[in-house]
Amino acid sequence: MKMKLMYKIMLSFMLIIVFSGFIIAFTINKSTSKSFTDMIRESDVAYAEELAIILSVYHGQTGTWEGVENLVTLPSQMGMMGMMGNNVGRRPRPQGQDLNPESTDHIIARGQFRALPVLLISTANSIIFTNIEDKGLKIPENSGEPVFGLNNTVIATVFAGSMVGSELLPIQEAFLDSVKRAILLASIVVLLSTFIIGYFLVKHITSPVSALHKASDSIAKGDFKVRVDVNRYDELGDLATGFNIMTESLEEAEHWKQQIIADSAHELRTPVSLIQGHLEMMLEGVYPMDVNGIQTIYDETLLLTSLISELQELSSFEAGHTSFEMEKLSLEDLIIPVTNHYKAKMGEKNIEFNIDIEKGLVKVLADRQKLYQVLLNIISNSLKFTSYGGFIKISTWLDTAIGSVCVSVEDSGPGIDPEERSKIFDRFYRIDKHRNRNTGGSGLGLAISSEIINHHGGSIKAVDPLLGKGTRILITLPV
Repeated sequence: MKMKLMYKIMLSFMLIIVFSGFIIAFTINKSTSKSFTDMIRESDVAYAEELAIILSVYHGQTGTWEGVENLVTLPSQMGMMGMMGNNVGRRPRPQGQDLNPESTDHIIARGQFRALPVLLISTANSIIFTNIEDKGLKIPENSGEPVFGLNNTVIATVFAGSMVGSELLPIQEAFLDSVKRAILLASIVVLLSTFIIGYFLVKHITSPVSALHKASDSIAKGDFKVRVDVNRYDELGDLATGFNIMTESLEEAEHWKQQIIADSAHELRTPVSLIQGHLEMMLEGVYPMDVNGIQTIYDETLLLTSLISELQELSSFEAGHTSFEMEKLSLEDLIIPVTNHYKAKMGEKNIEFNIDIEKGLVKVLADRQKLYQVLLNIISNSLKFTSYGGFIKISTWLDTAIGSVCVSVEDSGPGIDPEERSKIFDRFYRIDKHRNRNTGGSGLGLAISSEIINHHGGSIKAVDPLLGKGTRILITLPV
């Protein structure tokens, strides 16, 4: 069965927390029980030591054990701290009866001894006194605290509290149980709190993933306008940003596909319609079926073939399927042949042609044929829109600031409005919407030129003219 990522993370998260909580609670419980038991044991030993001193003084004063129960029997109302060993500092054992003892009444009045189990046995292991009501009481195997008599001789041994048996007093058991309950309650509260915090934390982590999943479903259905709104600064935020960039690219590609289909259909319609019209007129006898009529149709087929060829070339450039044969070459070796190619047409329009090539210009790494094609396109446009008696100027120089060789082609034509300068490199774009292929070209030449220059790592753009109001195209190529 398919499980959402959020539930998987939550389940893993909770298993880790529950397991860790169990280990921590178990460890704390065992450690607390042991520490408490050790503290009680230490307190009882300290109490037995103090009681041994009192019993030693008492026996030294009375010479008998009669009435010893008055030393260890206390009032029943006692605080918990007293039961846990409050004021139980260890005291040194007496080294004989030369310590000038105090009166036992004063000692009893000074220390409210606890109602702990007490066992006093003789050196012959017979019970002298005990307040334990257990008929089957056995002498403890562990060592008690010795009670010294005259000449530092041991006259008895005293056991107190846990020294008699391993069981704790009821009040001590109750305290330890309350500590265990507090640990259990704290563990439950921590688990619940961690579950709540973990839920929102996991939701915070997985919500972008859910958003990406929904967005990807929309893209699979053809909706490329969908975006993921994830305002985060982590890996998921980077993933969402990359996803949005990808969808933008897909949307642009889809728009390009639709636009190229529409533009191509529009451009192909004109020559096809002309061919169809001429053939219909010939079939109906309106136009004579002679050489001139066939030549007109043939000319339209040439335009159609040229348009299809340009479309294929542009599509190949944009798809990155065109191969480039790069070599080191001088721009002078390209510019001179281009100017010679159009010299006759420039003479017909009496156009002044100026070339200003910087001497000793460094070479560029470029494809000779394709760069030649770019210069042909640009100069052809300048020649087409420059009126009789105008000028065209080509300049080259090295711009050391950007490490590029610059080529400027400027004419004295009508110029281009600044808001349209960036559009002239788009497919099928014509400044004059009424121009057709005969007067305004296919609108693909500059688009192809832009793709070629971009592949060379350079740039091509229309900039402000320097010599008048004409058009100036600036090309930069890395040295």
